[in-house]
Amino acid sequence: MRFSLTEAVAFPRERVFRFQRDRMPELLSDLRSVASVETLEVHVDGPRMRGVKRWTGATAGLPASVVGLFPANAFQWVDTSTWDESDFSVTWGHRHERWPDAMRARGTNRFEANGEDTLLSLDGELTLYPERVPGVPAAVGEAVRPLLERLVVAQLRATLRDTLALVAERLERE
Repeated sequence: MRFSLTEAVAFPRERVFRFQRDRMPELLSDLRSVASVETLEVHVDGPRMRGVKRWTGATAGLPASVVGLFPANAFQWVDTSTWDESDFSVTWGHRHERWPDAMRARGTNRFEANGEDTLLSLDGELTLYPERVPGVPAAVGEAVRPLLERLVVAQLRATLRDTLALVAERLERE
């Protein structure tokens, strides 16, 4: 499933970009959809920073029927991202640590100047393969795939909005 999301934040792109790249842990306790993030690697090479993080999603907003299909660690993934300050972009890819063949996700976020504001555009692709998770029957996995993908993209949209609102709130205090 291909998807695009665009949100605006009323601060200059340099500040928004750097906050998201460098200070995301400050926001975690206020994000409903994220239970935790663990930094596994960080490499800086000039304007580029490559990071690897393990994310655990919160399941509170998901239907119990979906959550019940999977073990708790099914909502955990590894994000590999490259933040490039020369063009204010981040390319990312996600893989499920336990079942790497059960999810394919990748994309690019662009922080675009819009006067004194920032437009954050996310273009991505997500494909889930729930039938590749042990214990999930193939017919069930294939049947719920479109629903799961729509739920994940809806969660991404909500998380992006929440994140940018929190970034704006923090930047306003500075």
